[in-house]
This record gives sequence, C-alpha cells and structure tokens, in this order.
Amino acid sequence: MVGGRCTDASAKPKHPRPAGGDDGSSSLDACGGGGIGHAGDRLSALPDDLLHAIMSRLKALQMARTCVLSTRWRHLWRAVPCLDVDEAETGAYNNFDNFTDNLLRSHDIALLEDFRLHAHRTSDRWVRRAVGQGEAWPCRLKRLHLFSLLNLKLTDLGSLISFRCHALEDLQLRNCSFLLTSNAKIVSSSLKKLAVVDGYYMVHDDEIFALIIEAPALVSLCLDGELEHIVDMTEPHTVLSLVDASIQLPRVEKRVNHELGILGALSNVTTLRLSHFAVMVYSSFSS
Repeated sequence: MVGGRCTDASAKPKHPRPAGGDDGSSSLDACGGGGIGHAGDRLSALPDDLLHAIMSRLKALQMARTCVLSTRWRHLWRAVPCLDVDEAETGAYNNFDNFTDNLLRSHDIALLEDFRLHAHRTSDRWVRRAVGQGEAWPCRLKRLHLFSLLNLKLTDLGSLISFRCHALEDLQLRNCSFLLTSNAKIVSSSLKKLAVVDGYYMVHDDEIFALIIEAPALVSLCLDGELEHIVDMTEPHTVLSLVDASIQLPRVEKRVNHELGILGALSNVTTLRLSHFAVMVYSSFSS
C-alpha cells in the first residue's frame, strides 16, 4: 500500500508498513484487518461510487489509510477519482517521495479525474504519471492543480496537456518555479479555467520565452506575476470564449505597449480585474 510496502496493484497486495510515526511514514500495516467492517457498519454498506466521493474529500495519506478498516475498504482507495497529495501530511523528505511514488504506482490512474499536488521539490515524474504519459488509455483528468513545485518545465507541461489531457477543464499553477528554454504552448479544446499565479521563471541569458494559449473554450483566466514570461501578446492566442479575467503585473517599470497588447487580447471579457497597470494612467492623460 501507499507509504509503505503495499504498493503492488495485483490481486494480492503486500501489507504496508505502519504510519503515523514521528517520521511521517504511513500507518497502513494492517491492510484488510478487522476494523469497522462488521454487519452493523452502515458506512461500509454504501456503494463504491458514494464511498469514492467521500474519500475524494480527504488528503491522499488519510485516504490511503482507509485500507486498514476492513477487507471491504482494502482496495477502495485505488479507484478514488481525486488525489490530493500534500507534502505537509508526511513531513520527512524521503517518506514523502516514497509515499507519492507508491501512491501513483498503485492507484488506477486511468480513473483519475482530479490531481492536486503540493510539494516544494522537482516532481515532473509525478505529473507525467498522473496524466498517464505513454499509456494507451485516454486521460480522464479534468482538474490539475500544482502548488509550489520546483523547476517545472513549462514547455513539457504544455505538451503533456495538449497531447494527453483532452478532458482537462481546470488548470492551476500556483507559486511554482518554471524552467523555460523555449516558448510553451497550451492547446486545449476543453480547458475552461486557467490560473498562473506567483510563478518564478528561470531562463538562460535573460532570454524571453512565452506561454501561448490556444483554448477556445476558456472562460476564466488569472495571471499574476512576470507576464513577459507568461504571455507574449505579440503571439497569436485563441481565447474567444473568455468572459472573466484577472491580470496583475509585478511592481516594476511598466511597458505601455506590452500592457496595451494584453488588453487587446482580452477584448471579449465581461468581467476584468487589473492591478499595477500604468496604461490606466496613460489612457486618462491621453483622452
């Protein structure tokens, strides 16, 4: 199981090692033990779909620990459609790595619809696993939320989303550091919500690379930070359905032409929130 030894998704999974210790390891050592699965247990009598919906509201470690409740619960976690993986749950560095590797290796990723990852480390392999890179089955992921990841390759992420995530509706990248070596492009006919907030961009020799958005169904867009490394408005973008946008520039010297380009790409929105735009002052003096 996750966080310990019960990592094999076969019919006879091995027993996990205990969790809940001081080192943050997972306590799953009694997979399939007695627990609450007796005749009077109304919760265990609920259908799988309802139990999966309940378990989707738990953090990943809490969810995985349900395997110790009874044989009824032993494998339920493997098909939960939402995984919310948070480094703060486990604490110790190596334990979190092992837990997340085992979780994603043992879970039936083909059923995953919502993946959330909070971690202060490089974790491309976990994102690739969550979207099923290299798998033949279609990716069902609808929501992908990434928080505080390090050295995230925005170009590779854009390619994964464009070529694997044909059902994705909600993409949020918050407080991540991005490694940029070329322009990144997100092409999605399903994406409805995009947020890129508080990102830090690492480039070589002060080069400028951009995120190009081709999402004709996009309804909501939130951009906050170094927009010259997020969206280059001289590049073509397809956001024809956009109705809600929130744009916050960094507190640095403004480039009016760049800001005008941003506004030009948002001409169809009905709700617009702007922060730190010098062009607002420029326009008032020029009228």
